[in-house]
Amino acid sequence: MRTLFLLTLAFVLVACSPVGNSNENYQNPENREYFNGREGVVAQFQNIPRQLYYYGPEDNSYNEFSFGVELRNRGASFTRGGVYVSGFDPNLLVFQEIPIAGSSRGDCGISVGTLGFGTFGGIFSCNGVNIASDFKDLYRIELDSDWYDNSRFNFDLLAERNPTGDHFIVNFGSVDLEYYQLGRLFIALFSPLNFRINGGQEFLLAGDNWHYPGGEFNYLVYNGRVVDWPPGLDDTTQDFLLTTCYLYTTYADPIVCIDPEPYSEHRKVCQPRSRSYSGGNGAPVAITSIEQENTPRKIIFHINVKNVGQGQVWDAGRLEKCSPYYPGRALAGDLNVVYLGDVRVGTTGLSFRGNDNVKGGIECSPEVIRLDPRTGTGSTTCSYPIEFTQIKSAYQAPLTVELWYGYSETQQQKIHIKRVY
Repeated sequence: MRTLFLLTLAFVLVACSPVGNSNENYQNPENREYFNGREGVVAQFQNIPRQLYYYGPEDNSYNEFSFGVELRNRGASFTRGGVYVSGFDPNLLVFQEIPIAGSSRGDCGISVGTLGFGTFGGIFSCNGVNIASDFKDLYRIELDSDWYDNSRFNFDLLAERNPTGDHFIVNFGSVDLEYYQLGRLFIALFSPLNFRINGGQEFLLAGDNWHYPGGEFNYLVYNGRVVDWPPGLDDTTQDFLLTTCYLYTTYADPIVCIDPEPYSEHRKVCQPRSRSYSGGNGAPVAITSIEQENTPRKIIFHINVKNVGQGQVWDAGRLEKCSPYYPGRALAGDLNVVYLGDVRVGTTGLSFRGNDNVKGGIECSPEVIRLDPRTGTGSTTCSYPIEFTQIKSAYQAPLTVELWYGYSETQQQKIHIKRVY
């Protein structure tokens, strides 16, 4: 499986000119604080009753109750995801917002496949059946948010059949790199994911970044009712689990030193060095350090990554499995997957393995980072071929790294229910 982020880089960085320079924001001290911290989306129960009463089958209005869920995006990334409330006995409690009867789509997910120049491709399947012919109906690029401009996404979607099975291909035209950073392009490419279909309420939230200082928050309401009280039961305790599942990115853009003559004794404006991020990157998955090695022809970056949040990392294409009402089951391969969404030095980005359209770009191995399930750590090594080898002096350039992944967190709340008739 090749990294999907091939597409972002090669096409965006070679086929078009970026608008603006995000690295100017990094150099501005007022903006550096946006990329600190280890949190993403934080969800909390609000006004949840600690005590409920059941008045009998004839007093339905007295058996009703409600509570809220507050969502805050405390990280720097734009995000899209779903909220799920579970853990309760569905014979005892029912909610208008949770259709437990099941979904018509079933066991679905995106398997990221081979990517070409300016394309994102893969297989979308439900219950093990490839349904590329229906993929156009599922590709929901129209997202309702003030910070999501659908007119900036010039996509051409194709569904094709080949000897290995049905698959989809997304081709894009001109891309505004500055606009697509921090998760906007990531959300667009994974828009077929449906967080409502398996008992969830969906959300879109801007992060705490230079576009939306302070980030966004939302408030969701759940309306429940106590039903079908078991005979002979006086009281009981129910556990509520609050699960958030969302797409998120981790972003870092340090200034690095490019030295075409690392062994010379001439005076230089900078010296290559490694960088560590002890305070996180404004996301639950952190780039803990970037170690740099210089050679006369290449700069080698060892990028170390760790899950520093309180939740679970998911393969973004399998994030629907995060729902407690999902009809399938999560496999080991669905977890701890992090994609390289963007790796650039200046405007030189990822080259595609096996693609002749992009030459001389950055090469990373592995192209998909798999975190150790015990330690939550992983790494990749990226090689940047020095473009200006004729220059005899070191110079500074921005290194951009953006990671793409799914994430989930769960919290628990108990309530007591008593019969009063």
